[in-house]
Amino acid sequence: MQHHKIKYEEEFWKRDFCKHIRKEEWVKFMEKKRKEEWEKTKDGKVDWLEDIQSKYAVTFEPGDGSRSELERMILQDACFILELFLRNYEIQLYNENRQSATWENLPPEINKHSEDYILRIPWLTEAIRQDLILLENQLPYSVLTDLFDFIFNRTPVKVPTYLQELDEKSKRHDFFLKIAAEFFLKYYKFGEPPASGAAAAESSKEKIDCAQFKDIPIKHFTDLVRKFMLPVDWMKKNNKDEPSDDSRVRCLYSAKQLDRAGVKFGPPGPGDEKARLTDIKKKDGLCLRIGSCLDLQVPELSVKDETECIMRNVMALEQFVYPDNPFICNYVFLLDQLISTEEDVQFLVEKKIVSNWLGSKDAVVNLVNGLCVQIVLSKFYYNQLCDELNEHHDNPLNVFRATLNRVYFKDLFTISSTAVAAVFLVFSIFSTWLTIKNLFY
Repeated sequence: MQHHKIKYEEEFWKRDFCKHIRKEEWVKFMEKKRKEEWEKTKDGKVDWLEDIQSKYAVTFEPGDGSRSELERMILQDACFILELFLRNYEIQLYNENRQSATWENLPPEINKHSEDYILRIPWLTEAIRQDLILLENQLPYSVLTDLFDFIFNRTPVKVPTYLQELDEKSKRHDFFLKIAAEFFLKYYKFGEPPASGAAAAESSKEKIDCAQFKDIPIKHFTDLVRKFMLPVDWMKKNNKDEPSDDSRVRCLYSAKQLDRAGVKFGPPGPGDEKARLTDIKKKDGLCLRIGSCLDLQVPELSVKDETECIMRNVMALEQFVYPDNPFICNYVFLLDQLISTEEDVQFLVEKKIVSNWLGSKDAVVNLVNGLCVQIVLSKFYYNQLCDELNEHHDNPLNVFRATLNRVYFKDLFTISSTAVAAVFLVFSIFSTWLTIKNLFY
């Protein structure tokens, strides 16, 4: 991996818009910027390197050679990430424009990037993507945006067409957010199963609407992935309105038990196609044959090999940084309550709430139940939902209605059989009544 970092850094500094930059100037730029920030906020440490080191998975002792070594390592990591994101974005431009009139305006090196060793090997790309969201590996997001600012503040001699409009700081930050989000697009659609056929072709063209993250501070890539999963309505309100919460975690019946009580499970309905992973909604349904019922809409979770890694890192981030807004931990706790047995997994798969790519239903049970170990919640946003579901389950009438529906009205065949039996019963009663009537009258 170190070999690829060195190669990517070299290629990054060979870009036309980087050739006029001296690397030593970047260190001075970071020192000056950190002092200005510290004078305003008095937050953290005045030394930029110590401030970053307190958030980075490396230690050093001031005064020895490790300071310059850390500066070198941070710059190398930042250059590697920027080059990786730019290549990924340029490959997308190549695929979108190679047959159009705008092809001639693209830099010639873009064609070469289509054969990039990392990005053309799916397993290697995925390994790097996962490595970049590990909580212990996080380089502060501000370091990357500062490097981007530093380069384009120096009036590059030659800039590619797609970078020529980045004359303002806000535009540069928006563009970096865009290329970062495009690289992590797979995690943006984390709650969705892989598409196939024509749907896959359309899905590959999907772009992230970065406007929803524009005014929200991003600490690093783990934080960005967490924001991909947050409720849509909460993100639109810029995190101003807190959902109703209670510190007590409610016990909830499992998915199959709730199903036997008449709770209808399913994915989000029409109009909620953009629902994120934590957008769980309860609606009062109407069962025409047997009375009222309860509908629970849960976005589909695709359980794959990387699911545990993603969830554990995001949950660890919430435990330390967002203890007052533990949305993902809340979601996993609720899922843990719903999944207790393999029967629950099979039921949720049938209802398109879980997509099982692990093969074994037992593996899904162990994964979900294991995620909550040693996780502490300060708030539980689903208490009201759990209370309503439990109350619905504990109502004998709901259980009776659900049983009646399951036994006698499950499908067209059972409905027809029930109808025929009912007709025969009515005729039998009527015939018996006529016989008795004729005997006595």
